[in-house]
Amino acid sequence: MYTTVRSKSASTFDHLRTALSLLESDSTSQVIFFASPERETADLHPNDGTSSNFPLVCLLAKVDLPGVHPVYVLCDGLFLTAARRPRYSEVQDLLDAACSSGKAFFSTVRAPFTSRQRPDEATQTLLEVAQLEPLTAASRAQYFGLLSEISEEQYP
Repeated sequence: MYTTVRSKSASTFDHLRTALSLLESDSTSQVIFFASPERETADLHPNDGTSSNFPLVCLLAKVDLPGVHPVYVLCDGLFLTAARRPRYSEVQDLLDAACSSGKAFFSTVRAPFTSRQRPDEATQTLLEVAQLEPLTAASRAQYFGLLSEISEEQYP
């Protein structure tokens, strides 16, 4: 049993701050990163933005509070993207923090778009599809490869 809340940040800067706060919190035990599909699918919702931004970063953070069932914080929809230089810089900052956190993982398979689903349904969907690997400096390129056709080293 768990509770899920969906992040409602208004800008990519706020999304980044939310994600960094989750990574830094002592109450957060795990942060799972996902990559969305590269193209529109039947699961697409207007909140997911346009295909020029795909794939999108999605994350699910597990927060453990004493005396409370786990709480998942869901960050989906048009959250973060590495599609263009200014947005890539935000993803770069997030991955820097994630790799040094010791609590970050990524799914080696793409997640479906989940913003059409209720938060608890979206969490269940993500947990079911996740095939996890620790997100470290050594595995970072593998996750980034799900977000971009070019490597971080090649990024302009």
